[in-house]
Amino acid sequence: MAKRLSIGLKTDLFWAPLLYSGGALSCGAADYVEVHTMGKYGTGVGMTDVAAMMKAIEAMHTCRVVFHVRTDGKDVSGRMRIELEAHFEVLPGSDLPKVVGVQHSWPSKAASTFDGLLYNLLWQLDFAIQQAYEQMPLIEK
Repeated sequence: MAKRLSIGLKTDLFWAPLLYSGGALSCGAADYVEVHTMGKYGTGVGMTDVAAMMKAIEAMHTCRVVFHVRTDGKDVSGRMRIELEAHFEVLPGSDLPKVVGVQHSWPSKAASTFDGLLYNLLWQLDFAIQQAYEQMPLIEK
């Protein structure tokens, strides 16, 4: 059985410490635990897939991946701007940028779900990082 990320709550009447152990969100009393999964299992892309892809990009490119969700515009239409960024620790004089980012609006025709759009943007971020590496000048010997 695969290990799941879980957050558990052991409840006392007035005290509820949060325990972190690793994949689904779980809460409950001492003998009763109700599990709420972070991402859906089965068909489609879920937040578990998004988190795994973020970790994979961080490991491959030695960076920190973050995403921001902001309102898009001044109205209350529900549109949001999603920005994904890879932050690099670079040495002075390096040609690699400190931040590589991509962005898109939600809702979108590019993906039917919010999780799907995040996953799509992670692929775009990986491609943008590769483009940044390719634009670096070659070192002459």
